[in-house]
Amino acid sequence: SNPAVGHNAGDAITTAANCTMMGQDAGGAMTTGAKNTFYGQQAGSLVTTGSKHTIVGRYNGNQNGVDIRTATNHIVLADGDSNLRLWCDGSGHWCMGDDNTQNARLKIRRAGGTPIRVFNSGGTSGYFNQIIFMNNGDTGEVGSIKRVNNASVQYNTTSDARLKENVADMTGAIT
Repeated sequence: SNPAVGHNAGDAITTAANCTMMGQDAGGAMTTGAKNTFYGQQAGSLVTTGSKHTIVGRYNGNQNGVDIRTATNHIVLADGDSNLRLWCDGSGHWCMGDDNTQNARLKIRRAGGTPIRVFNSGGTSGYFNQIIFMNNGDTGEVGSIKRVNNASVQYNTTSDARLKENVADMTGAIT
């Protein structure tokens, strides 16, 4: 069954199954998609054969450079003006902010304020990983940002003199 609430919600369904549509025009163009959940005015209104989507907000299925009309397994959170605020593609790549990127696992964009805040509540004494940077194979750490006790931050990077050019002793450095 396909419960639909709202003017033209699920209006074009032919063989779509197990979909829920709530809001004016929600899922309005869907014909054969399955297991979709659309909440909000025009939520998924342009999705035709796409399946296993969850859309909350006023995102029609093809806005802001993200086209999921015939795709599968997307999660979209949009505001009342159809702006994407958080979305996940079918591969599990998350995008957060006011625009789309196809290449980022997690992209955070903000014009002002604090774009990201990270904390580790593992204790107050010792070294606590905040962010770890791994190599391409995810087999070795190449850098990190750690909280030291509750007092400082440690930035750890890999460095190799063989990769540097113009290596020279510093003059006037504090010893």
